[in-house]
Amino acid sequence: MSIKVRSSLLSLVIIAVLFFSAIGPTIVYADGGTTTDTPPTETTTECASDGTTNECSSEAVTVEEPAAPAVSAPEGDSSAANEPSAAPVEQAATLSDVPENTTVAVVNAEGQAEPLATQAAAEALATISDPVWCPAAQTTPTPGLNGCTTSFSSFNLLLTFLSINPTYQGAGTIYVQQGAYNGGESSINFNNYTLSNISNASLTIQGGWNISTNDLNGTSTFNNVPIIIGSATNPWGGSVFINNLTLGFNPTGQSGTGLTVNSQVDINLLNVTVTNSATGAGAELNAGNDVNINNSHFDRNKTAGAIIRAKRDVSIRDSTFSNPTNGRRQITGLDIVNDGNVSLLNVIANTNRAAGATINSGGRVSINNSSFSDTKAMQGSAFIGYGLQVVTPGAIDINAVTANNNFLWGASLNGGGDVAIANSFFNGNTTASPGFIDDTGLLVTSGGNVSLLNVQANDNRLIGATIKAAKDVAISNSTFTGNKGVTLDSTGKQTFWGYGLQVIAGDPATSTIGNISLNAVTASNNTLFGAHLEANGDVTVSGSDFSGQTSGVTTDQVGRGLEIISGGTVFVDTTTINNNQTFGANIKAAQEIFLDAVTATGNGQNGVEVQGNCTTLFLTNGTYSNNGQYGLSITDMKLKPSGTPIFAANGAGDIFENPTTCVFPANTPAAPPVDNTGTDPAPVDNGTPGTVAQTHSTTEESVSTVYSPSSTGAFRDSVAIGSFVAKINNTGSVTLNSFLANSSLAQSTHLGLFTGKYAYVYSMYGMQIFLYSPTLNNVAMVGPQ
Repeated sequence: MSIKVRSSLLSLVIIAVLFFSAIGPTIVYADGGTTTDTPPTETTTECASDGTTNECSSEAVTVEEPAAPAVSAPEGDSSAANEPSAAPVEQAATLSDVPENTTVAVVNAEGQAEPLATQAAAEALATISDPVWCPAAQTTPTPGLNGCTTSFSSFNLLLTFLSINPTYQGAGTIYVQQGAYNGGESSINFNNYTLSNISNASLTIQGGWNISTNDLNGTSTFNNVPIIIGSATNPWGGSVFINNLTLGFNPTGQSGTGLTVNSQVDINLLNVTVTNSATGAGAELNAGNDVNINNSHFDRNKTAGAIIRAKRDVSIRDSTFSNPTNGRRQITGLDIVNDGNVSLLNVIANTNRAAGATINSGGRVSINNSSFSDTKAMQGSAFIGYGLQVVTPGAIDINAVTANNNFLWGASLNGGGDVAIANSFFNGNTTASPGFIDDTGLLVTSGGNVSLLNVQANDNRLIGATIKAAKDVAISNSTFTGNKGVTLDSTGKQTFWGYGLQVIAGDPATSTIGNISLNAVTASNNTLFGAHLEANGDVTVSGSDFSGQTSGVTTDQVGRGLEIISGGTVFVDTTTINNNQTFGANIKAAQEIFLDAVTATGNGQNGVEVQGNCTTLFLTNGTYSNNGQYGLSITDMKLKPSGTPIFAANGAGDIFENPTTCVFPANTPAAPPVDNTGTDPAPVDNGTPGTVAQTHSTTEESVSTVYSPSSTGAFRDSVAIGSFVAKINNTGSVTLNSFLANSSLAQSTHLGLFTGKYAYVYSMYGMQIFLYSPTLNNVAMVGPQ
């Protein structure tokens, strides 16, 4: 329709408006005028979150209302017209500015009434404004051109027009003018229209349209107008994209959920904000495929920030699902249930009431650089509030995550695959209540391996970290300190809680071997114990500290430093276990135990307690002093000391060996063969496991290697060392330095020289004992020369 005809029609509309306004006048305010009404104040009741009282406090939230429009909008009016102005103005008036109780009619050039749903009426009511539908191929809005509809003053008019005009079909974009939306609807529900011409294709709602420059960089704001696309029983047939929209709700205004989308394919949100939904969630998204959210905010809604259900993957970046600190209402920040993978990057879900984020996924869950802190609330007298919960049959990857200051726990991770956590914090999760305790930093259950690197789980009242893995657990450069708690019963009796680290590795039910390795770990100043390690494989602890566990009172002696139960071999190297209230360390192992450079001083009972299975304790150097009972207590083990271990000022003595029924075999070397030629026999590797004796001899002395190999590689390595020793013997001596420097195993084995006559090497092939005979005159293995 030409501009001339459109102007004529608009003039007729204006005359009609003026006429009917004269019959039923309504008080309005001029441009820039404001009412004198006081903005509404919401008072929400919220229980104290410090865990010490059940009292509730009132929290007042003042909401700034937008300035009153030039003309009051009719309630529920679905038609609109714009009054042209001779001079440019910031925003053209629309039919939303028509007074209440005013009847609007559109007449054609002949003076006959025109139905509002017709194209002619649509064009007459249209302005270069919003919204307008364009086919997907048209990347910028061109109202009335290039397959685009003309502009409408409301979604109601646009969707009504599309429902009766099937020529507009397929994938498309609805462009919305930047600034406040003034369509007048109480909600925008696509399900109320017959849109079969477009509902099986992709739909984009693009806010932020600048009608002057035609760019799309702004934001469109819907005040108290929820948007609903598709339903659970009739989801939108194509993918849904929503960009640059803000759905702002007065705290006591709009009920229900701000944004609801059901799609058979994908749901994609970019620069979307939903706040203050009074009774529902910020967003409820249900996708047949993926959900992708980027740079969006779902804060201070009621039930949840966002509830997401997806048949495939969920990806969220640079988004928030939080309450403001002084205006907490949102119960759950982020709630995800999906069948595929989940990826969170730069996500904040803080200061919610019951849960920061809960994820129940069918695939791998990866969370990076995100925060789930300060979640706490009271339900009657019960404490609620945890930071992060993940359940998946797949793997879990956590990096740079903070989950601090929650009531119940920082993070609970349950994965059927491997769980890897790095550079993360799970500190200060506590109710501070004398009558309740469930205050935990980190809980991990894994069907595979678990690794922790640069992790903190400090100052939680009940548990720093507890880990259960079907396979191996490796922890390095991590701290589990200051986990202390006390509760009181009705009589005032104290019960003490709080331990640093508990690890269980391996699954005996499936015969899966699990090993535990700790390096540079500090688990100190807890109440019950520093670390409890239980594996059906080997346990290795190095460069670590398990000191100062105590209840702080002499009537409750509970503090233990380090507990190890191993179905394999135990290595404890360069580790400090001091000033614990009871024992420093208690170690039980089915195979050998190696204590190398261990410091166990000032413990209330024994420094270190070891129990074997008629096996050997290899003790190298270390300090065991000033303990309340013995420096070292040994049960069912044969002691093999070396170096210069220090024992001093222990209350009951230095070393206590419990009575044992074990019979230890004598280490009698085999008689060396006579070799007058001075040449070594050629070693033979037949690849048969078993007890092997390989002898190298010279005219001066010989070396025998006795071991039980688990592979032919052990045979070859032992022969290599033996050959080296035999060759050095020709020069008259072997030193410790030369032995280590030339050993092919030096970089991959644990080597201890326990007596001047034996060298014990523990490698991937098992333990190997190197015996030098018949004399030590020229074999100086006891130290450098």
